[in-house]
Amino acid sequence: TLFRSYLLSGATDGRDQAPKAFTLSNHEDGAGEAISYNEAWLRELEAVVRKNLAQHDLKIQDIAFQLHISERTLRNYINAYTGLSPLEYLKKARLSQAMQLIRQRKYRTVGEVAYAVGFKDAPYFSKAFKQEFGKFPMD
Repeated sequence: TLFRSYLLSGATDGRDQAPKAFTLSNHEDGAGEAISYNEAWLRELEAVVRKNLAQHDLKIQDIAFQLHISERTLRNYINAYTGLSPLEYLKKARLSQAMQLIRQRKYRTVGEVAYAVGFKDAPYFSKAFKQEFGKFPMD
């Protein structure tokens, strides 16, 4: 997805702590393409986040538990792969999903979109959306 491409091209601070030593075969696509460990791990992270995106009380420890890693490891991997903190990653994932929902016109109001992607506060969602994309959600 676009979000994964953005993350894979994201800046890091040079303290890359994530393992990158091998490639995996991608059986999801059926194409049998070789993908890096980074990409495979980001796909798994993205799947877990998207599955739980609507939960406004989603915690980093919940994501770590579902990925079968410690919170500290999750924080280190997210930072190494994306240059973001886990909370920043989660916020960007929510905003990315919101943009897709708005483009698909699945919801009629900003509040509905905000709640669908896990924001409790529609005004905060609008502000974050404008900061991320340079425009308000329904512009």
